[in-house]
Amino acid sequence: MNSKKIIVSLIFIILGILVTAFFWRESILLSLLVIFLAYLKHKLCPLKKEFLWFILVAPLGATAEALMMYIGGNPWIYVNPSVFNIPLWLIPLWGYAGILFVTLYEGFTSAR
Repeated sequence: MNSKKIIVSLIFIILGILVTAFFWRESILLSLLVIFLAYLKHKLCPLKKEFLWFILVAPLGATAEALMMYIGGNPWIYVNPSVFNIPLWLIPLWGYAGILFVTLYEGFTSAR
């Protein structure tokens, strides 16, 4: 178990929740803040192929959510949808979530 990775992940999860709660109305600002948080997390606790994880998970998570909303008859909606019924900030937020949970997983499974 790697305590540093676990603590960093949990701190950045809380930071992600806070910036989303405070800036959800400002899509571009929130997108930039999420990308900045991902960069800070990378500087504190880098992953192998972290940028690739971010780039893969961001569109896949957002697309999956948009499809669930479309196929499911819009079970939920966003106040300010920008792209395919989801807000712009949700795309980098999915990438951010992806790298945070990989870091958290590594924290619990690593031997250090």
